Amino acid sequence: MRVHCVLLTAALVLIGPAPALARPDAVTGLVFQDLDFDGVRDNADPPLPGLTVTAANREGHRVATAQTGPDGRFTFTARGPLRVLFGPPPRGFHPGPLGPDNGGELQFVSSGTEIRYAVADPGTFCQGGAPVARACAGKPWLIGDAAGSRYAKSEIGPVRHLAWAADRKKLISASPAFPGLVHETDPVTGVSTVLARLTGPVGGLAVTPENEIFVIEGRRLVVLGAGQPARVPIPDPGCAGASPRPGSIAIRRAEVLVTMLCGGLNPASYVYIFDPVTRTFDSTPLSGKLPALSAVTSLLDRPELPSVPMCAAAPVEIGNRVWWDRDGDGVQDAGEPGVPGLTITLRNGNQSAKTQTDAEGRYLFRDRDLPAGLARRATYKLTVEYTPALAGAGLAPRGVSGGQADSVGELPVPGFIEAGNAPFVHVKTGHSGLAIHRYDIGIVPPGPTTAPAPVPTSAVELSPAAAASEPVRHKEPIILTVGAAMLALGYLALTLVQKRRHPQ
Repeated sequence: MRVHCVLLTAALVLIGPAPALARPDAVTGLVFQDLDFDGVRDNADPPLPGLTVTAANREGHRVATAQTGPDGRFTFTARGPLRVLFGPPPRGFHPGPLGPDNGGELQFVSSGTEIRYAVADPGTFCQGGAPVARACAGKPWLIGDAAGSRYAKSEIGPVRHLAWAADRKKLISASPAFPGLVHETDPVTGVSTVLARLTGPVGGLAVTPENEIFVIEGRRLVVLGAGQPARVPIPDPGCAGASPRPGSIAIRRAEVLVTMLCGGLNPASYVYIFDPVTRTFDSTPLSGKLPALSAVTSLLDRPELPSVPMCAAAPVEIGNRVWWDRDGDGVQDAGEPGVPGLTITLRNGNQSAKTQTDAEGRYLFRDRDLPAGLARRATYKLTVEYTPALAGAGLAPRGVSGGQADSVGELPVPGFIEAGNAPFVHVKTGHSGLAIHRYDIGIVPPGPTTAPAPVPTSAVELSPAAAASEPVRHKEPIILTVGAAMLALGYLALTLVQKRRHPQ
């Protein structure tokens, strides 16, 4: 009986609940807001919580999903190599410039590594020591500091409202002396021109990083851009015993904040949010009714003699990667290497610049790479210069992964890459502060492509919520099979023992 008990115990242990499998090494990371657009996590750069991060394996199957916590950090477990994609940032933020602490929204990693990603708000950028434009009594305004001050040459009256358009490099102003006129002044020459003629008095000015100008005209918000000005009524807060009047206007990321003031015995302020995309106001004021001297109102209201820093336009950059598309599907799969050492040329008319792909096949063009910087909202031709290493290779098809195109390259003549027939792509820059890292080019190696290994039929596709915590399940049947075999051996051994004790 002793052998009987021992064998049954061993068999039951083997066929019992499958033991927890050892988890792969963790992939950890950090997402932060890059306030100064340098690609480095500085002490002042805050974390970004709530951003979704997904990881896919060689076959393109999602194997992990995580979200950044209050500290901007995340962790998931999955076996590498991995393709890690950071989800879209909150509205008003964009992917930040690449740097030591920002590997971009798409990264390729192994298990047991730490990665970082940065987003940026173009509206927060301002270089240190930016000159300041100040309105002053008796003259239009004073530009610069005491050591190098100068005045606007044109007569535009005493300035009451003042804003700076960084992309245009112009000062935008309005004066009660010229009701309804909005002026634009070049701070270098001091020459002013009329930008817009409105029908009512101007109550405030603001300029977005997208170069849209917003003006309060009476109790309407006017949007100055291409075409005719758009006018949208500002919500009425319903002041008791008094008529509301505009207080101020300001930009907060992708939103325009407009303050309406109520006078009378119970003065109060109401801040309304305007959506520049839908051109509509949220009818509910921000945080409800606010005291007239609240911090929000103090931040928004302009002083009698306004001043504004003349910040440089936030930097722009474009990239991203040339890689060996081994399976020829146009998608950057985990484990597919970059093509290093390629010369990439960027050209637009007389402007041109060159760079080389790094060890991971990545390339990048920044403002500083061209004498006049990268033009905003401009189209450039990007060319991969031919090298014998590419002879006979093909161009990957236009693949789509994670909601965005991976390979976007073209050939002058369809066929193979050769001298005089090298890949190119037309790239377009955005407004100031945009870093666009989506111009990837897949190269199919000469000869037959290497198809991805088939996925085991017992593999489990995990849901986003469970992917980060579930163990790999397709190995459990192996344990159960071994357990069943051991049970059979135990039963056979028990039978032999019984036959020896009770021979017929």
